[in-house]
Amino acid sequence: MIVPSAGLEQIALGPWAQPAEKVLRIANGIDTAAFAAPPVPGALRVVKRPGEHWIGTLAGLRPVKQLPLLVRAIAELPDIWHLVICGEGPERDAIRAAAEAAEISHRVHLPGAIADPAQVIGMFDIFALSSASEQFPLSVVEAMAAGLPVAAPDVGDIR
Repeated sequence: MIVPSAGLEQIALGPWAQPAEKVLRIANGIDTAAFAAPPVPGALRVVKRPGEHWIGTLAGLRPVKQLPLLVRAIAELPDIWHLVICGEGPERDAIRAAAEAAEISHRVHLPGAIADPAQVIGMFDIFALSSASEQFPLSVVEAMAAGLPVAAPDVGDIR
């Protein structure tokens, strides 16, 4: 059994009662050189203005990602901080509603799914993850390869 995270490895060996010799952990990998390259101007449908700082994330817009919570956290920051959430999913309206309720719609950007995250992730100043559950998220690895600080909860293999 091949698993991508230490958490799933422990589940396979424990509750799933798999023999150790039948379990192999292979961590997800990325093209680190692509993420270390500078971002591609114009690759994102949002323009970063001089003096703005971006907290960004790459995520499916699903309830487990807790993105409205991230919106509420951004509301506490000065106006120079914007939140850029790249992805698609059923939580788009909930994210927009959280931004409207916090009166920061002008600072929350939802450019949609990104075909090549390596082209845009370098535009972020900080990468944020707000998930309630994860294993070994590629987006965190991509952010690290781009040299970004990562703010994330202690879930899955993120520690």
